[in-house]
Amino acid sequence: MSLRIENAQPRQVVCVRVGGPWNETVPEGFRAILPWAKEQSLSYEEALVFYWDDPAQTPVDVLRADVALTIDEDTPVNIDGTGFRKEVVPGGLYAVWHTIVRDGAFAKAWDELYAAINASSYTPGRGVCFEKYLCDGASGSWEIEIWQSVEAKIPASA
Repeated sequence: MSLRIENAQPRQVVCVRVGGPWNETVPEGFRAILPWAKEQSLSYEEALVFYWDDPAQTPVDVLRADVALTIDEDTPVNIDGTGFRKEVVPGGLYAVWHTIVRDGAFAKAWDELYAAINASSYTPGRGVCFEKYLCDGASGSWEIEIWQSVEAKIPASA
C-alpha cells in the first residue's frame, strides 16, 4: 500500500451507470460493458469505476457508480441504443492509493486512502474519485489503484 500524488491528464471513457448496492451493481456493469467492448473490437486501456455518492450518507438502494473503459480519444465508438455514454475524466491533481483488496474489503482500502491523504499535505478535492483495476480478480483478490482528486492544504494562520 502506497500513496502518490499525480498530475493526471484527462481520459476519454465509455461508461455505463449502475444504481444500487455497489457489490452487486458494479459487477453487473462490467458484465454489460466488457462483452460489448469485445463485440465492437474496442481496445481499452483501463477498467475504472467512478463512485458518485457517499455510502455513509446515501441509502444503499440509490448509490450510483459508472463502470468505465478508457479509450483513445481518436477511437471511433458507436454507442447508439446501448445505454453507454462517452465522457471525459478531468485531468488534475490526484492522490493515488495502490493496494490489494482481499475478501471484498474495498471499504477498508478507501478508509486507508483517506487516512493517508489526511496525514499528507493534501485534502480531498471536489472532483472525481474512482478505482482503477489492475487485475481481473480471478484469484479472489483485487490489485487496484484508488484515485481521489486533491488540493493542497491551506496552512492555518499563526
